[in-house]
Amino acid sequence: MNADWLIAPHNGIGRLTFGLSPAAVASVASLYGKPSPLKSHAGVASDVEAVIAQSGATMSAETIDAIRRTAQELANFATQNLIMGQTPILLEYRDGRLDGVTVEARHREANFESKLVFTLSALEALKLFRTRERGSGPISL
Repeated sequence: MNADWLIAPHNGIGRLTFGLSPAAVASVASLYGKPSPLKSHAGVASDVEAVIAQSGATMSAETIDAIRRTAQELANFATQNLIMGQTPILLEYRDGRLDGVTVEARHREANFESKLVFTLSALEALKLFRTRERGSGPISL
């Protein structure tokens, strides 16, 4: 199995480990693809304040607080693609650090516990990850 495509739950995939900066991700471009520009959602907070200023009188204080909290979470969120050929890898960053990696089925080398994940049926893949999670709760990477 290819270690550069090894799925490590709560850690990442291969050298794309959670916590990396965008610059560190760019340093492995030869393996995973050229990084696209980061798409930041930092402007969400100011957009939300404009909506609250216009419509705030019709919203409860709790709703306004919830909207502001959600906007703040989005303001710290950014996405980026790694592009090699026709199959991008989606990266998610929180607070400037890698927090999520999504690969498509065309990344055939993605593996977990000595199994090529995308050669499995959906049920086999779910069972594999569920077993890793000790059979309880949601299946997460």
